[in-house]
Amino acid sequence: MNFHEHVSHWESFYLLVGTAGATLAGLTFVAVTAAEQVVRIRQNVTTLRNRIDPALLAFTLALLLGCVLLMPTLTPLALGLTLAGCGLYSFGYNLFVMLQFDWNMIRKHYDRLDWLFTIVLPLLTGLGLILAGWQCWSGAVEVGLTVAGVASLTLLLMAIRNALDMLMVTLHFTASTDKKASPDEIG
Repeated sequence: MNFHEHVSHWESFYLLVGTAGATLAGLTFVAVTAAEQVVRIRQNVTTLRNRIDPALLAFTLALLLGCVLLMPTLTPLALGLTLAGCGLYSFGYNLFVMLQFDWNMIRKHYDRLDWLFTIVLPLLTGLGLILAGWQCWSGAVEVGLTVAGVASLTLLLMAIRNALDMLMVTLHFTASTDKKASPDEIG
């Protein structure tokens, strides 16, 4: 089976992944816009960034991977370099975000699922995309596409969970502040 036949078998999958990534990224912007007033009042932008950056990056990468894999002139080298580049960017960016964390706050407020979805999975997904790129570039296209497919699904699931977590944190801040504020301050 040649390269384009391998890729064409994945066409519907990546069309769905890309569409889901684009749709959910748009909804994330709506949620961030709604939460912006709450966060600005409380001056807790760091908490929002810690929660939303991995989610938005994951949605964007899912959209990018969906678009790239639907390109009709795709070559094994281009696919391999794109997957590896996305993996390197994802790993590097998530490492950068992780280094910006307030680790005392993380230890106090993050449970095991937060650690998994905000720190561990983003880094592992980046490494998975690097591996997928290397597999596609070296000729193991079916293996590379499968690893990229698993990474794409992980990106979507991780991003959905992190976006929901961001919404829950924002609602928690809203509820705790509204209880303390007088009626004149809320309106």
